[in-house]
Amino acid sequence: MSTATLIDMPTEYRELVIDHFEDRSRDEVQRQIDECLKFLYIVSTNKGRFIPLTREVDEVWHEMIVQTKFYMELCESLPGGCYIHHQSIGFSDYGERIGKREAVSQFLDWIPDYLENFGEFTSDTAKDWAVVQFIQQEFRLTLEQINRLGR
Repeated sequence: MSTATLIDMPTEYRELVIDHFEDRSRDEVQRQIDECLKFLYIVSTNKGRFIPLTREVDEVWHEMIVQTKFYMELCESLPGGCYIHHQSIGFSDYGERIGKREAVSQFLDWIPDYLENFGEFTSDTAKDWAVVQFIQQEFRLTLEQINRLGR
């Protein structure tokens, strides 16, 4: 299922965000927006779980938030139907707050949600998820193994 099927983002809103990132290719920002929309969709259905994005996608999210009218409408259109707040916290700090084992467990818990709603990670989409990169590095899993784990 495509992101567009699940999440409606007006063209004007998308263009405002794309135009902000002059240092990135249009295709790259498009993909980062799509992955951020997937993130927001998952977060709206699973409150309280920590799902870290890459710095670049987090920057896209920041820019989406700055467009307040559009962002509020977007949040209201998601399954949770309410504003999604941003909190800057790294994995280490989050792990210290709730325990590293619980943080890793939360990492693994949301992968089936992603796969069920959006299909498997590709080499392009995996670039935008710090959690996927963490799992690949820390557990030495391939993208194929991560996708299999999520099914």
